[in-house]
Amino acid sequence: HGMLNLSLKPRAHEALEGDAKMILALLEKSPTASLPYTDKSDPDDIRNYFGISKAQFKRAMGRLLKNRLIIQEDGETRLIEKE
Repeated sequence: HGMLNLSLKPRAHEALEGDAKMILALLEKSPTASLPYTDKSDPDDIRNYFGISKAQFKRAMGRLLKNRLIIQEDGETRLIEKE
Protein backbone atom coordinates (compact mmCIF):
# COMPACT_ATOMS: atom_id res chain seq x y z
CA HIS A 1 0.00 0.00 0.00
CA GLY A 2 3.07 2.21 -0.31
CA MET A 3 3.33 3.57 3.26
CA LEU A 4 6.63 4.04 5.01
CA ASN A 5 6.77 4.29 8.80
CA LEU A 6 10.02 5.73 10.16
CA SER A 7 11.43 7.84 12.95
CA LEU A 8 14.52 10.03 13.09
CA LYS A 9 14.99 9.22 16.78
CA PRO A 10 17.41 6.42 17.69
CA ARG A 11 15.90 3.12 18.80
CA ALA A 12 15.46 2.73 22.56
CA HIS A 13 18.44 0.43 23.05
CA GLU A 14 20.67 2.77 21.02
CA ALA A 15 19.69 5.88 23.01
CA LEU A 16 19.97 4.10 26.36
CA GLU A 17 23.75 4.23 26.57
CA GLY A 18 23.84 7.94 25.75
CA ASP A 19 21.12 8.76 28.27
CA ALA A 20 22.89 6.79 31.01
CA LYS A 21 26.19 8.55 30.23
CA MET A 22 24.48 11.95 30.32
CA ILE A 23 22.91 11.26 33.74
CA LEU A 24 26.21 9.92 35.05
CA ALA A 25 28.04 13.04 33.82
CA LEU A 26 25.50 15.31 35.53
CA LEU A 27 25.93 13.39 38.78
CA GLU A 28 29.72 13.62 38.53
CA LYS A 29 29.55 17.40 37.97
CA SER A 30 27.19 17.93 40.90
CA PRO A 31 28.99 19.23 44.02
CA THR A 32 27.10 16.71 46.17
CA ALA A 33 27.33 13.87 43.60
CA SER A 34 23.55 13.71 43.73
CA LEU A 35 20.46 14.94 41.91
CA PRO A 36 16.93 15.45 43.29
CA TYR A 37 15.38 13.08 40.72
CA THR A 38 14.36 9.42 40.95
CA ASP A 39 12.18 7.06 38.96
CA LYS A 40 9.26 8.51 41.00
CA SER A 41 9.89 12.10 39.82
CA ASP A 42 7.33 14.03 37.81
CA PRO A 43 7.63 13.44 34.03
CA ASP A 44 7.57 17.18 33.29
CA ASP A 45 10.40 17.83 35.75
CA ILE A 46 12.47 15.07 34.11
CA ARG A 47 11.83 16.42 30.61
CA ASN A 48 12.68 20.00 31.68
CA TYR A 49 15.94 19.06 33.40
CA PHE A 50 17.27 16.17 31.31
CA GLY A 51 15.52 16.76 27.98
CA ILE A 52 14.36 13.13 27.77
CA SER A 53 11.11 11.32 28.47
CA LYS A 54 10.40 9.65 31.78
CA ALA A 55 10.56 6.25 30.05
CA GLN A 56 14.03 7.02 28.69
CA PHE A 57 15.06 8.30 32.12
CA LYS A 58 13.83 5.14 33.85
CA ARG A 59 15.63 2.87 31.36
CA ALA A 60 18.88 4.81 31.84
CA MET A 61 18.50 4.80 35.62
CA GLY A 62 17.82 1.07 35.52
CA ARG A 63 21.08 0.51 33.67
CA LEU A 64 23.02 2.64 36.16
CA LEU A 65 21.40 0.85 39.11
CA LYS A 66 22.10 -2.56 37.57
CA ASN A 67 25.75 -1.62 37.07
CA ARG A 68 25.87 -0.43 40.71
CA LEU A 69 26.95 3.08 39.79
CA ILE A 70 24.10 4.88 41.60
CA ILE A 71 21.65 4.48 44.45
CA GLN A 72 18.27 6.09 45.01
CA GLU A 73 17.53 7.16 48.58
CA ASP A 74 15.47 9.85 50.28
CA GLY A 75 14.06 11.22 47.02
CA GLU A 76 17.40 11.66 45.29
CA THR A 77 19.86 9.78 43.12
CA ARG A 78 23.47 9.57 44.29
CA LEU A 79 26.70 8.23 42.88
CA ILE A 80 28.09 5.24 44.70
CA GLU A 81 31.50 6.10 46.06
CA LYS A 82 34.27 4.14 44.39
CA GLU A 83 36.77 2.46 46.66
